Amino acid sequence: MPFTKNEEVWFARSGAVMVLLAVIVEYRLNNEVVKKISNTIQTAILTKLPITVSIQKERKLIAKITHSFVILGTLIWGYGDLIK
Repeated sequence: MPFTKNEEVWFARSGAVMVLLAVIVEYRLNNEVVKKISNTIQTAILTKLPITVSIQKERKLIAKITHSFVILGTLIWGYGDLIK
């Protein structure tokens, strides 16, 4: 239940929550990619094989979606109270 009857403010605050959640997803995704690259480099050094790192299509799609959520959430956060 909102503390005020001003729905525009709550819509704008939902944009802030959207940005926060998208940034958390992006952070975790990047951590997994960095771990994969690090493991690949360590394996290549030990085995003296060429380095090949590929990022799955699903991860690329998730990254694009989270970037879109960050942009959309920021717009809602900044200008959500003006939408009527």
